[in-house]
Amino acid sequence: MENKVRFKLHKVKKHWITIAASSLAIGASLIGLGQVGADEVKPETTAVNSPENVVSDSNLETSTSLITRTEVAPTSTVVGNTSSEAVSTDTTSTNVASQPAEATATQPANETDKKVETAQSSETTIADRSAEPVTDKQNTNENKSEITEVSEHPLSGQEISITQGKFTSDDQGNWYYTKDGKKLTGWNNVEDREYYFQEDGKQVKGQFVEVNGKNYYLDDHTGMLLVNCYLDKDGKHYQIDENGVVTERTKLPTNITGGHFEANDKGEWSYITSQGEKLTGFQYVDGVELYFDKDGKQLKGQEITVDGKTYYLDHNTGALLKNSYRNWSEKQIIPRYKTNYIYHTSYFNRDGIRATGLVKTAAGFIHYFDENGELLKNVAVNVGDTTYVFGEGGRLARNSFIWDKVDFTFPENVNFYYGDEKGHAVKGLQTIDGYQLYFDKDGRQAKDKIVQIDGKTYYFDKTNGRMVKNQWASVNVGGISPASKDYRSYYLGDDGAAVTGWQDIDGKHLYFTETGLYAHNGIYSINGKNYLFDPKGQLVKDAYGDVVKPGFKVRFKYTYRTNADGEVLTGKQIIDGTEYVFASDGHVVDGVIGYNGKLYLVKDSKIQKNYFGAFFSKNEILGGINFTGIYGTDENGVLLEGVQRGLDGQLHYFQPKVESINKPTWKEIDGKRYRLTKWYLPEHHAGMYTTIILTNDTLKVDDKTYTIDNEGVATEFTAKNQFIRDDNWNWYYYDTDGKVLTGRQTIDGVQLYFDANGKQAKGTLIDIDGDTYYFDKDSGAMWTNRSLTLNGMTYEIDDQGRVTSSLRNTFVQDKDGDWTYLKDKGQVATGWQTIDGVQLYFDGTGKQIKGERILIDGKYYYFDKNSGELLRNAFHSFNSYIHYFGNDGAQVFGWYTINDYRVYFKEDGLQAKDNVLLIDGNYYYFNQDGQLLVNGSAKSYNSLYLADSEGKLLTGWREIDGKTYYLNPSKQYRYSNTTETIDGKTYLFGSYGELLRNDTNYGHASDENGIVRTGFYRTDKGYLCYLEPRVISYYQPTWKEIDGKLYHFEKSTSLGKDLNGSPITTNATLEKDGKTYVIDENGVATEKVN
Repeated sequence: MENKVRFKLHKVKKHWITIAASSLAIGASLIGLGQVGADEVKPETTAVNSPENVVSDSNLETSTSLITRTEVAPTSTVVGNTSSEAVSTDTTSTNVASQPAEATATQPANETDKKVETAQSSETTIADRSAEPVTDKQNTNENKSEITEVSEHPLSGQEISITQGKFTSDDQGNWYYTKDGKKLTGWNNVEDREYYFQEDGKQVKGQFVEVNGKNYYLDDHTGMLLVNCYLDKDGKHYQIDENGVVTERTKLPTNITGGHFEANDKGEWSYITSQGEKLTGFQYVDGVELYFDKDGKQLKGQEITVDGKTYYLDHNTGALLKNSYRNWSEKQIIPRYKTNYIYHTSYFNRDGIRATGLVKTAAGFIHYFDENGELLKNVAVNVGDTTYVFGEGGRLARNSFIWDKVDFTFPENVNFYYGDEKGHAVKGLQTIDGYQLYFDKDGRQAKDKIVQIDGKTYYFDKTNGRMVKNQWASVNVGGISPASKDYRSYYLGDDGAAVTGWQDIDGKHLYFTETGLYAHNGIYSINGKNYLFDPKGQLVKDAYGDVVKPGFKVRFKYTYRTNADGEVLTGKQIIDGTEYVFASDGHVVDGVIGYNGKLYLVKDSKIQKNYFGAFFSKNEILGGINFTGIYGTDENGVLLEGVQRGLDGQLHYFQPKVESINKPTWKEIDGKRYRLTKWYLPEHHAGMYTTIILTNDTLKVDDKTYTIDNEGVATEFTAKNQFIRDDNWNWYYYDTDGKVLTGRQTIDGVQLYFDANGKQAKGTLIDIDGDTYYFDKDSGAMWTNRSLTLNGMTYEIDDQGRVTSSLRNTFVQDKDGDWTYLKDKGQVATGWQTIDGVQLYFDGTGKQIKGERILIDGKYYYFDKNSGELLRNAFHSFNSYIHYFGNDGAQVFGWYTINDYRVYFKEDGLQAKDNVLLIDGNYYYFNQDGQLLVNGSAKSYNSLYLADSEGKLLTGWREIDGKTYYLNPSKQYRYSNTTETIDGKTYLFGSYGELLRNDTNYGHASDENGIVRTGFYRTDKGYLCYLEPRVISYYQPTWKEIDGKLYHFEKSTSLGKDLNGSPITTNATLEKDGKTYVIDENGVATEKVN
């Protein structure tokens, strides 16, 4: 049937030609992205690359989930530049009898909705164009079409798009588009498609149009401008680029016919040519482009990558997918046996190549596809100097908002963008629907944010983003926990700008900084002076005031003092005759504070003069008070330092606080020797004992004697004919030769007793040659001719000093329940005794030791609480501390063998368990049972240990179970999840100290040798960041200069495995200080010069 069309266009030059119209179906049912045009004719679906599951328009728009990211494309991305060849339905020379049904070129695609079952995903394809290559047999509908020259240029597809109008037709079948009561004329973009209308408004269809020597073609059915596709007319073959420019194709692919398909026993198909050869690679077979692997097997229903380009082969026919979308879903199993589907969309251009970057489809739609070919939806994408906004269906969002995610928990994380009439993200201050809104440099709408515009501060509403006027606004600039929230308040005036300076609002005189910040609960600078404002915004004058600041878990409270004008006091001040010292920022302090080169002790900033004792300071985090130490001050409140006498009259060593000691010790200070000892008068309130320096005394230490002067300086000397005490107040006597006396001695007519070490017996019974004697507790003189009552029992002492009882060879219990043993002469038993074969011990008063651990001649022993028998070869617990007593009954210290295992007991008597110890210059590891590690490795508390045959731990670099470790038992946990410098190189270590190669951990990255990287680094997610050596991380976007070059760091996020930091912005254009900067792929920002 012949259909001749004639009409009038702008500046028409008519050239009649006869063409055969191919089936260029661009209908909505195939494109799936909304109505294509106004044509009443439904599209044909004869192409063999029709989808295995054709879906309606709404499926593509609504079936995909939100993609919650903003992609920044490289500046080199080009719109379109995609070529594709559609598939023909020609079946000439095809051997149908020998070809499998699913690969037959003449088989029509299934147009009914059905699910395509796959192992992990389901998919659909949506045809955008068909069909190529074309033979003359297809051109059965011949149309007369004229080439019309017009003056205007076609639109680019990125210009203003007309919406909310409607297509109408007249009784002659002509179509019009009416908007606001007017018919469109000339070139117009209508709902993202480009059309041409005559002067009278009639839509042009099925025609070539010439503009400045270039030809364009308007689709036969829809009338839309064709782009990025192939066209066959009048036996000629054309290609149409992304701008719609039509050029004739001179080189066509070879179409193979005359062969046949064969299947092997596995059901795998190959194509055998008429010459008997198997086809491989891409081939046109009977007009259908297919792909065969190197073995000749036809591939179907999968994506393939050839020469770095990705293609998709139809699930049924194996035909190369062209000018079509592909939808597929992945099944995801979530907790509680629920199934979730993740939906994806890709697009394959006229050559069947999967699209990436900014792309214009054959239908004229502009999309953005990421590096994996996935259609991005609800995102803003930077391409060159332009930010595009894409909506739910992946189409340009024109004159509309989009949001990039759904987050009901943290709605503040949702970013809103607005696309203008071109689909470009608006930026800066905008008026939309009569409301003033603000969008940042990346196009994100400001909501619940303070924004600086032309030197003024504005606030935009949390819910709708509208500029707020004539009211208060508060913004949290802190964290999300109650303790970390930090609200900043502003008052917005008539024009929306925050007021500044002194203002009278609601009957209160308030102050606002030059940026509009409401002065309250803090210190604010006015004309170079700092003033304190209370939580209600009122000046605190001549008084103390508190400022509460946010913290991670608790809020901090700081106290300040002001003068009569409200100015914060700092440094040394006199208030009501009392001296104070305040911190440099003015806050009130407790403890030690430096001022003018001197250290003062202050309480609530009040100087503590002539002070000595325990000092308690306020805990600003948890509240209450903390003991900070024992201090002394002079009459001016200056801390005492060095050897000085405190207010208690004792000599102390101030550092500046007096350090406590557990036992007497020597201390050399300025070349002089001092004896420091525990002072047994507990310091008031602290419940602690202070440390004094001995003065005016003589002292025995070890085997030497010393004299100590009034200033505490100790000098060694030889004691003769005198008593000398030790640190424990035990007394010794040195004879005329300077030797220590032992045994029974008569000194100055008094009978005394000294043990084998020379220690004088006082207040104790002593067994001498089988008889018992008692020596006075004060003087040490032996008692004679008197009675002695000990432990509730009375004994008689004869003129020789012998202590006896009338009872013999028996135990006697006193009124307190303690036991004493009287020997064969009635003597009181003391010390070690073996009675009825049981080894017992009696103290100096004759009381039997039971249920106690006591020190005897330098060793500890334990005696059963019931029998009093000496404990041997057993553990015993004392107040949760477990000790072991050996074969001789003495408590074990050091190395020992129990049940054939080597064990070790530390200085405190506790057994080493799950611990590393340095013993005689070597390190050893003991497991949780206390057994020594020998000839093997063990892990404990994120450390690994390796021991030799003697149990000595090995050091240095070691390979264990395929991993590299650096062993250094002296550091123990130092190499766990950290970096460490070894031999001048810094390495990265994991949880158990294993060397991490080409890995990331706790903000660091390593190279193939495990050495920590520094400088610029590209993560596995493709982010560019900077390591110094920990990755740079900022809470808010920040500019930073590195090696003389400017970089922009974004808000901290996850950059990869165990690597959280700020990515460096790349391939973008940003504003800074009123200047425009172009950022390249390496992140370097260069000022743009107009």
